[in-house]
Amino acid sequence: MNKNFKLGKIIITEKVCEMFWYSTISNALAKYLRCDWGIVNESDASKNDYAVKIGAGKIFACYRTFTGRKFWIVTEHNKTTVSLAGEEIAK
Repeated sequence: MNKNFKLGKIIITEKVCEMFWYSTISNALAKYLRCDWGIVNESDASKNDYAVKIGAGKIFACYRTFTGRKFWIVTEHNKTTVSLAGEEIAK
């Protein structure tokens, strides 16, 4: 599988910036770029792998902080957003 995909513009929500250490975010982004999708289910991981392979489509992952807080990384339409699970994202 081609493990190269572009993050595009990276958007980190205000809540994530307030709640998480920079290292938590950067470590998750590094895993994401290695196609480590965190704690998503097998079906979603397969969809991500396919999107990376064809170079199109939505890619998303879910990770937990050491305190157990979930957060998402989502790439679509040439931008990547890092947000808390369930957080509303401005378009």
